[in-house]
Amino acid sequence: MSFDLKISAEIGRRRFSRYAFQHDCKLIMDDLSLTGRLFDISLGGAGLSLPMVASSYGKLNELKFRIEDVCNFNAVVRWKVDKKIGLQFDPVAHRSTALRDLLESLSMRDQAESREITTVTSGFLPISS
Repeated sequence: MSFDLKISAEIGRRRFSRYAFQHDCKLIMDDLSLTGRLFDISLGGAGLSLPMVASSYGKLNELKFRIEDVCNFNAVVRWKVDKKIGLQFDPVAHRSTALRDLLESLSMRDQAESREITTVTSGFLPISS
């Protein structure tokens, strides 16, 4: 099965489709290493939650982003709100087979869930009298 990484005008200013993904990740900045929790990911970046308010970690600009056994990229913090941050991956991420494989599995998961919802809602519904 092929994996299509279309750039879509429907997703606003984002270049790549984002997928909901709950998973631990590491952020490494100089001598500081944090464990965060991903809430979404794409070929271009990720959204994640931190244990404390983002501003409490000082200047979060450039860092290394890691998902154990999947990827390890340089990234730039694009936004910070409370305990959440948005990362933009270094362009080298686009060549990562492991990241592409992860995104393909998330895309197939979302398609399967969509088909399941369509199947359930297209059946006959009870009519109340």
